[in-house]
Amino acid sequence: MNIEELRVHRELEKEKVFKDDFVHIKVVIENIGRNSFDFLEIRDNYNPQLFRLILGENFISTRIGPRKIVKFSYVLEPKVRGEYALGPLSVIVKDRLGFNSVERI
Repeated sequence: MNIEELRVHRELEKEKVFKDDFVHIKVVIENIGRNSFDFLEIRDNYNPQLFRLILGENFISTRIGPRKIVKFSYVLEPKVRGEYALGPLSVIVKDRLGFNSVERI
């Protein structure tokens, strides 16, 4: 269970959005290793006081095979004007039985 074999990054449709505008966020998970991960949880955190989730979910529970890529996306709407950061992205890997887990933020 080597979590360092996972590459996770966020892609934003646009860097600047304004009130009553939307931002489409895509999260890409890449397994660069030779082993699969059977229980993988990815959560892209955001401040719910600043953003409203419009479409999709900001998390995924999945498995990923060796040298595979998994993507998910969601849409946020800013509630107030300002400059805000998203994140952090958190990655949790669990073993098949759920006894052991490793988290990376």
